[in-house]
Amino acid sequence: MKRLYLITIFLSFASCFGLSSQDKELTMNVKIGINNLKDHVMYKRKEAVAKQVVFPLERCSYFGYVIHNQKDFINSFDTIFDSNQIEKFQKSEWEYIFTPVYEYYYLHGSGYLGEFNDEGILYLTHIQLSETEQQYIKELIEKEKQTLHISLRNYLEPVCTILAGKYRIRIDRMHNNELRYASWRKDAETSTAPDLVILGGKVWGTRWGTNYDFINGEYEYSLEDYILSDCGPIFTVSKNNQTILTIDSDVKVITF
Repeated sequence: MKRLYLITIFLSFASCFGLSSQDKELTMNVKIGINNLKDHVMYKRKEAVAKQVVFPLERCSYFGYVIHNQKDFINSFDTIFDSNQIEKFQKSEWEYIFTPVYEYYYLHGSGYLGEFNDEGILYLTHIQLSETEQQYIKELIEKEKQTLHISLRNYLEPVCTILAGKYRIRIDRMHNNELRYASWRKDAETSTAPDLVILGGKVWGTRWGTNYDFINGEYEYSLEDYILSDCGPIFTVSKNNQTILTIDSDVKVITF
């Protein structure tokens, strides 16, 4: 998931700054490798497919849904590759993309990513979520809602949870696509009423990562979640454009 996000971020940056990616015709060996993997998936050769997946395979790390090894993958195969997923995989077309940062193969118009090793074997580094998995995650969202204070249960999906110093923060996406900020003391349960709720936040991406900003009167609460940088996430609070709190050494961001 994160790898796909990194590539997306870079391609957006490259587009903005005039950098270009290059594609090229697939070689016969590469085409054979792709078709072999398609056959393995179509005929549900679970062990063979599992050997061509890079682990850990993130599905939804927010809920701890991550496939850690071949055994987990084999046990989850029918969920990851349900009938609709298998059909999409068979119909998809692979392309080769080269940028100054990444060299990889991807399925045009989908969320699959893969890399070939020196022996011409395709290894999947990212597999899009199947419909079965999407339904499973929706059920997890509904289950999580019941653990929150009743005033916070009406939202579409979580965006991230932030542990910053003494504070616990969660950002949710509402049904109208608006963002909501809610915060507690770190030792408080999220089933209790939050200390602060802000609606109407702004999210914007840079070549380094994603930023979230929420304004509440004269106060502004910001998270800079650096991904393509050695810097970790930074949480700041400002009053009238003057920084009054910065937490940069004890911040953990769990993204959806």
